[in-house]
Amino acid sequence: MTNNYSLEEKNARDHSTNKKSIMQKILNVCTIVLTFSAVLGLIVTLWQFMPITETYTVTFDPNGGNGGIVEQKFVAKNGVGKTQWLYGGTPTRIGYTFVCWNIKSGGSGEDLHNGAEITTNGDFTLYAVWMPIIVKYTVIFDPNGGIGGNGSQVFIGAPTDSEEKVVLGVFNGGTPTRSGYTFQYWNLERDGSGARKYFNGETLTITADCTVYAIWKK
Repeated sequence: MTNNYSLEEKNARDHSTNKKSIMQKILNVCTIVLTFSAVLGLIVTLWQFMPITETYTVTFDPNGGNGGIVEQKFVAKNGVGKTQWLYGGTPTRIGYTFVCWNIKSGGSGEDLHNGAEITTNGDFTLYAVWMPIIVKYTVIFDPNGGIGGNGSQVFIGAPTDSEEKVVLGVFNGGTPTRSGYTFQYWNLERDGSGARKYFNGETLTITADCTVYAIWKK
């Protein structure tokens, strides 16, 4: 038997079918969105409970000195640095006192001291900052039976990297006088038996306080 539909019935049937198709598409889209949200939520949850840990290295450069700590490891989780105490040890350098660490080798950057709390998200190098130890020595001039001359001379300066207590200076004890004698030079021994003769105007390396004696020729 053949079903005969009127035009109105056919249009109503087609309209109903289209509505069902649209609803199905909407349901499919909602299912996709909900599924994506669930997956995203799972990823976030896993990210929180299974963090990605990264390790960064801070290298300590003694910057002309020796010793100290070579490097220190810092940890970051999920890109967020963990606060840690900085400790590069205490390097040494002849003639200098260690001050702190600096992000610039010339000391023009930020100063960082051992024990400072820092975070880092990358590798970097810190350089030791040094302060020269200013030394002062006094040479006393003994006229050794004569009179006059200079009573003493103070030598002030900074040491070199190779010697801890060294000061360079121009030696000048003046010229004392003594009746019947001619002044010759200065010596570390009163009787002139010292191995070294010191003359006014010469450049000397001074390493300690000392007394020198006028040596006379009759």
